[in-house]
Amino acid sequence: MGNLIRYVSRSVIIGFSAGAGVLIAVGQIPNLLGLSRSDLGTRVVPGVVGDALRLTPHLHQTNLHALGIGLGTLVLILIIRRLSRLAPGPLIGVVFAGGCVAFAGWNMQTLPLVGELPHGLPDTFIAPWHIDYHQAESMLGGAFALALLGMIETVAIGKSIASKTGSTVRPNQEFFAQGLANVLGAVCQNIPGSASFTRSALNYQAGGQTRFAGVYSAIAVALIYLLCASLAWYIPMASLAAVLFIIAYSLVDWRYMLRIGKTSKSDAAVCMVTFLAAITLPLHYAIYVGVFLNIGVYLQQSSRLRINEMIRTHSAGSFVERPLQEKHGKRTVMFLQMEGDLFFGVADELRDRLNRIANGSARVVIFRLKRTHSIDSTVLQVVEEFAQRMQETGRFVILCGMREELMDIIQHYGLDKIIGQQNLFPTSYGVFAAAQQALDRARDLLGGSIDTQELLLEEDDSEGYTYDVG
Repeated sequence: MGNLIRYVSRSVIIGFSAGAGVLIAVGQIPNLLGLSRSDLGTRVVPGVVGDALRLTPHLHQTNLHALGIGLGTLVLILIIRRLSRLAPGPLIGVVFAGGCVAFAGWNMQTLPLVGELPHGLPDTFIAPWHIDYHQAESMLGGAFALALLGMIETVAIGKSIASKTGSTVRPNQEFFAQGLANVLGAVCQNIPGSASFTRSALNYQAGGQTRFAGVYSAIAVALIYLLCASLAWYIPMASLAAVLFIIAYSLVDWRYMLRIGKTSKSDAAVCMVTFLAAITLPLHYAIYVGVFLNIGVYLQQSSRLRINEMIRTHSAGSFVERPLQEKHGKRTVMFLQMEGDLFFGVADELRDRLNRIANGSARVVIFRLKRTHSIDSTVLQVVEEFAQRMQETGRFVILCGMREELMDIIQHYGLDKIIGQQNLFPTSYGVFAAAQQALDRARDLLGGSIDTQELLLEEDDSEGYTYDVG
């Protein structure tokens, strides 16, 4: 499963991360303004639009104490970061804000605070449970969807952080760890969990370098619950919002977004659509939108047929390469090079090109497949139809430069029986050796009385040609 995640492009990750950052920031505005979430009501529309619709009618209720604490914490963290990257700015900012609240004697009536936290750890770790097979069967579909979403979000978050640290994400290892954690957590009545943009970004901003940072964070939280849960009462929600604002800003890679906007329109479109989906749809839909759009762009680019014509020049043993023209002249031998992935997406265009060639005067058509990565049955059928049409009029098709796996596909399909084994020339170690063998075979098929060098010679106008060295 982890191998499939590698097809999630960086553009999707950047758009998804930026959208998550905006959602985090917008979601913390009520805390910064000291507004109670219960007073805002239920969000009817997802994304930032829903948050804006809930927030706007209550702006006049802004708590100036909370706003001042929040902005002060934000400024303090930025100053600390400017002075030293090693200093724990978010921790210092939150502690300072809590100290101000305690010194001023403010309480819940003055501004929203974290309030009282439960003391100690849960009494029962292993709860009694039993398996209801009928209920389990009905939950399998939802469980699989939830697991898939958790895996994708985990890798998306991991790749986002890894792009800043230069580390490597191992999807299979991440998935195994997440699955094991959820299985063990289920015994303790935990809800299913995956990675978190907020916690991961906070860990990174605080200087976390390895995966043990998460372990140390969990231990610290447990110690706080055990030893000093009462001190958390004084922490204002606005100070936590300030920390999350800084985290949200760090999730938006502005430089990359501006760079791809200047270099690749398709990548920019994928990134922007994923970003818009993240801030307007439920967040877990955004990654699917980005992935499917990315696949669509890839298929659209892959479906461009790349077929060039190889033409011998006046220099002995030298060829020039150019895109296949609509008009092919009256050459008796045509030497074509097909590139990339030949799959069903290019089949119709290839059929049109080959039909025009079949209607021309070429008696021998050579296909060089040295740069062909793969070929499917739909394209093989197109080549088969072309070979049969050529044979019906006493003409020939030659294939050369096939790698071993491509040769196996051709033979298993049965194309070698139609074209003839004597007209197939697999790739060899010599530079352009298979192509030369194909040209020699074309000479033999034409009776040996015609020089293929003259047949392939083009007008002395090679401007714009790309020289092929084999």
